[in-house]
Amino acid sequence: MERPTQVKTASPSFSSGSADDAMADRPTRAQVGIGTLIVFIAMVLVAAIAAGVLISTAGVLQTQAEDTGAQSTQQVADALVVITETGEVGDDNITDIHIGVQPAAGADEVNLAGLTMQIIGDRNFEQVTIGDDNETGTTATGDSDPSDIELNDDPVGSFLVEPISVETDTDVVMTDGSDRYELTIPLGKGSDNFNESDDDQGDLQPLEEGETVQITITTDVGSQTTTFLQVPDSLVGNEEGETVNL
Repeated sequence: MERPTQVKTASPSFSSGSADDAMADRPTRAQVGIGTLIVFIAMVLVAAIAAGVLISTAGVLQTQAEDTGAQSTQQVADALVVITETGEVGDDNITDIHIGVQPAAGADEVNLAGLTMQIIGDRNFEQVTIGDDNETGTTATGDSDPSDIELNDDPVGSFLVEPISVETDTDVVMTDGSDRYELTIPLGKGSDNFNESDDDQGDLQPLEEGETVQITITTDVGSQTTTFLQVPDSLVGNEEGETVNL
């Protein structure tokens, strides 16, 4: 009787490479702890706040840049142009300075009541503003009638305004490029523009023969115009009250 034959089957063997491939085919899963989630949310909030600050700052800077640009444009455009420079002859000197002005090309309204004029010379240093409105008893404004403006009683100097060629001669606001006004600066009590009650024009004194002065006119928006005046070397032959070019 034959004995049954036993067949032994070898167990399959797997290489390490096959095991790694099997692990790679399995889906991966991760777990996030509550701490990590809190950190992530905090980072998102910080980024959002930073973005908001940047946007707000950019808006403020843009507004400031636009305002600065508008102011710079206004300072350049709303300027005055000096067209005439004359002086009134006194006793061998100049007692009044007359400056003819008009708006610069492209200028908007220029309120002459807002001007300041700085006079610098060898014997003169003063900053003058517009005189008083004798109808109101206060400093003249743009609505003041030029004929009502007079020198003020303050120890500092003031100037007068006279329309030459304007659309409206009852105020001191230049609204058209063709407007012409004359600004008059009396230089001490030798001027016919002084009344007995008027104080001196600050430190201003009449100009002597050959004397020079620098006048800087500043508008209410900050634009400046500078002009240089020189008295003729000799005023002999010029009568009192006569005007000469400076």
